[in-house]
Amino acid sequence: HHLAFQAASRAEVDSLHAALKRIGATIVSPPREYPEYTPPGYYAVFFKDPEGIKYEIVCHERSGASRGT
Repeated sequence: HHLAFQAASRAEVDSLHAALKRIGATIVSPPREYPEYTPPGYYAVFFKDPEGIKYEIVCHERSGASRGT
């Protein structure tokens, strides 16, 4: 039902979200953590292309993981 791409970090998800907004992509759901998904730390942005195909950019980094907490 959609295509997902793995990002290396939350910062990369956020950066790609900003780039998607700049090019006018349709953001379905801005970056956030999805505690209902596994594994813990599931952080993603969902968007659609001009033809309406849904995509996801996701990382599995817990909040604070990059800060050593």
